Amino acid sequence: MISRIKKYLFVLIGILIIFIIFSIFLFFLKKILGFSQEKFNEIILGGFSQSVLSSVFLYFIFNELLIKRPKVRLYVEPRTIDIKDGEFSLKFYINNTGYSTAKNILLTAQFNNLEIIKFVDGNFKDISKHRGGLAAIQFDKNIGVLHAYPEIRNSYIGEILFKIKERKNRIDIKYDVVAEQMELFEDTISLKVS
Repeated sequence: MISRIKKYLFVLIGILIIFIIFSIFLFFLKKILGFSQEKFNEIILGGFSQSVLSSVFLYFIFNELLIKRPKVRLYVEPRTIDIKDGEFSLKFYINNTGYSTAKNILLTAQFNNLEIIKFVDGNFKDISKHRGGLAAIQFDKNIGVLHAYPEIRNSYIGEILFKIKERKNRIDIKYDVVAEQMELFEDTISLKVS
């Protein structure tokens, strides 16, 4: 715990030193060029005032050091489409509600009361034989990254065509997802398909 506090303290001191050096540099640049504050802001800072830059800096410090929001927080959102003759497609989306970019995403999911007919789209593998006969898939995204919300929302990862085994029974999707800088997250989603 103490080493973690020291780490954050060193980071804070380092950021403050960089900010002070940057502010001194901007001050001398303004004096050398002989611009008024408004003209300087327009040319050098693209119209932002120093108060805006200070606010952004403080917001970063507040988020990074005080709020314990996870760096990467992924969850899966399946959407039902094209229900016909006991068959339907599920489109899968992943959302990142953390504040850091997700890398090396691994998702596994198993489905009760469903049988996989085919993979329509996406980088899925059928791992049903490893889950005791339950329909199960794995999605492995080693190439590329998933940016944090609100930059990107509902990142599409693929579509699977299923057949319903028993129309009266509900459908549960139990999934777990993990990425770099993220602990394993598990969840269950229930679907009602009529």
